[in-house]
Amino acid sequence: MGKKLKELRLKLGLNQQQMADVLGYTRKDIICGIENGHRKMSGIAKRCFEYLIKIEDLKRSERFQHQLAVEFKDILINAGYDDDVAWAEKTTKQLILNNIEIERNFKK
Repeated sequence: MGKKLKELRLKLGLNQQQMADVLGYTRKDIICGIENGHRKMSGIAKRCFEYLIKIEDLKRSERFQHQLAVEFKDILINAGYDDDVAWAEKTTKQLILNNIEIERNFKK
């Protein structure tokens, strides 16, 4: 559990105090202890942690990525950038592919 917590924390760009705040703890040394295997997570913290993992999994799903692309395209059209829609689609697809590649490299 501690290794997964640290991986997720780093992936989210959080320091130990920020992760402590997210999981309902008051001190960063609690997160340090969990990550090092010296402490166990409380039941509530475990549920919050599992929820964070589900959110990250959702972000990686194709459906979610497609929805982001559609919303981005709609924003451009509504803002009057009709000529830039093809560019936006291409750019969004590239951003998605880059994000997927970063995720794969992170897991190695």
